[in-house]
Amino acid sequence: MNEKNEGARINKIRELQSVCNYSITVNGELLYDLSFRQLVGIHDTIETLLKHGGLFFREFEDDDLYSVDMTMSVFRSAGDDSYSVAYGIDTYEGEMRFTSSEQMKYVIKQMQQFLDEIEEGNSVDAVEETTEEISVVIREDHTPRERVLRETPCVNKYVRQGDDEALVTDFTIGANGLYLHDLSASQLKCVTRKLESFLDTVDEKWRELGTSMKQLDEEGESESFMD
Repeated sequence: MNEKNEGARINKIRELQSVCNYSITVNGELLYDLSFRQLVGIHDTIETLLKHGGLFFREFEDDDLYSVDMTMSVFRSAGDDSYSVAYGIDTYEGEMRFTSSEQMKYVIKQMQQFLDEIEEGNSVDAVEETTEEISVVIREDHTPRERVLRETPCVNKYVRQGDDEALVTDFTIGANGLYLHDLSASQLKCVTRKLESFLDTVDEKWRELGTSMKQLDEEGESESFMD
């Protein structure tokens, strides 16, 4: 095949690629207007996050610590023989107001306990050997919907803990300003397994045209997720 025909073939494939939109539906929540490379990005990010577990996480650090203002307010109403005392904390990130000293001490205790468990690695969730099956639908999708701005996909891990409870971890997948919420580690593995199967199918379709998406990347035809 001469260079002219090869260039035309690559341009045709890239043209087809640009009009192919995909969607992911998980338990009724939807990501749409996804490109092939966004699907790949979601798959690879999930795989990396699950593989590394609690390792290699870099904590967000401010260049400077913000100031913390502590307050105590004393109230006395006319005709009342007693005083009311309330404490508060005010920082750039948030505030706590009109609370008792005991509640303040309890908050500090719970915060330290939470940080200790995170540092000990207790938030690392092992993926069950039997992947939890959930409703996952991935397809080429040209359904008319509200237009979205394509954004780089991300996967967020959330860890929370209530009073006298164990740490609870869930994950959120985001792309194009849309999100799939409250996924367990095993459910996340189910999503990536089905993504892998779908990507193999799509790549086979491109190979039928004489190339593959991976080959385009190797030939330097890389594009950003937002292209």
